[in-house]
Amino acid sequence: MERFVDQSPEAVSRVFDTNLKGASLMAQEAARSMVQRGQGSIINIASSSGCVPAARCRATVHPRPPSFT
Repeated sequence: MERFVDQSPEAVSRVFDTNLKGASLMAQEAARSMVQRGQGSIINIASSSGCVPAARCRATVHPRPPSFT
């Protein structure tokens, strides 16, 4: 993963298209059905995991039994 300061405009666009545009289009579609029903709520949830690269596939590549401490 590139450092933020090294990202090209195209890379920044991919991130925004996925994270911002994707959430906006999903909310828009959900809102259409809420308007028809006359009720509803949209709750967007995010975390820092989208900003910080981390290797999360180790558990699936090298499974280990859980450790309880």
